Amino acid sequence: MGWSRNLRWLIRYVFALLAVIVAYPLAAVVLGVLPVNRTYAPPADGIEIFLVTNGIHSGLALPLVSSGIDWRPELATPTWNVGAETGFVLVGWGDRTIYTQVGSWANLRVSHAVTAMLGINPSVLRAEHIRRPTPGPSVVSVTVSREGYVRLADYVRKTVARGADGRALAIAGAARHSADAFYVARGNYSLFRTCNEWVRAALAEAGVRTAWWSPFDLALFHHLRR
Repeated sequence: MGWSRNLRWLIRYVFALLAVIVAYPLAAVVLGVLPVNRTYAPPADGIEIFLVTNGIHSGLALPLVSSGIDWRPELATPTWNVGAETGFVLVGWGDRTIYTQVGSWANLRVSHAVTAMLGINPSVLRAEHIRRPTPGPSVVSVTVSREGYVRLADYVRKTVARGADGRALAIAGAARHSADAFYVARGNYSLFRTCNEWVRAALAEAGVRTAWWSPFDLALFHHLRR
């Protein structure tokens, strides 16, 4: 009968949903504890970068100019002026709708979260010019080799979509203030490729000890604070 068939499908759906609910955090814990680049040691002559989080979303604070990498012409902001007070650029990747339209977690709707987790929306890279971060509960300093920093920079650059002239595609009117800008990015945010996973992959490229997979920021800080 039709109702029994529908009941079986409903039961399967419920069990599948429960499996995801249980398996996802379990995988995050197990793969978050397992390290990549386990032999990493801070180099004596390296580049200092910072892992920064707001408790949910993490990003990387990179020196504006270091080891031949100059972010000023690449990640400029609408009215930002070079000054001694801003020596770093904080880069983060994520869902474009949430990043540019939601504004704050208080405005986040279930529909926003669902479309983001399903990987429906395009992504964006945010660049914010900041002062040197101060290490603390939400900030950790990391020293990477010069070669590793070049690889990390290449990873960030490949994330940004570019026009025919080779310049990063800025999103007009999306900036939150005069010292930040949003750029069209490659790839889609999803349940499996989150903002924190993007940061994890960047750290892995730089040769830093980090997790195998980290949809949340906890595993990133766990490995860097060992």
